[in-house]
Amino acid sequence: MAHDARAQQLLPLLVRRHEHGWLIESRHGTSDGVVAYARCVDCGARRVELEPAAVAPPTPTSVVLGG
Repeated sequence: MAHDARAQQLLPLLVRRHEHGWLIESRHGTSDGVVAYARCVDCGARRVELEPAAVAPPTPTSVVLGG
């Protein structure tokens, strides 16, 4: 079990995969809807989301950077 914990420490952002937990840091309205800037609370990866003016779930408009 100690070996697994050590392996996690040695694989910080290169291989370790996880479900991102996005935190919205800021948002502003545009003609297409609301643009939101999000950061993963675990690894610090960032993405940009577009919340269309119509009722729909947010759609990522960028790729993940980092993590």
